Amino acid sequence: TQVVSGGGYYGHVDPVTAVPGTRVAISASGFVLVDIATDGRVRLAVITVAADGSSTEVYSAWLEP
Repeated sequence: TQVVSGGGYYGHVDPVTAVPGTRVAISASGFVLVDIATDGRVRLAVITVAADGSSTEVYSAWLEP
């Protein structure tokens, strides 16, 4: 199962501020992907999108339950 937040729309950028506990703070176009494995493990990924439509995974982590 996957959950996607954001549409990867290029140019839709707002200022961000890291606060204690922040995993990643980046002001860039893109989206967040949450993968839920069949065994219950959860992986968080942050993907940025460039003007040419290419995407790059800039952060990922397996989340602790």
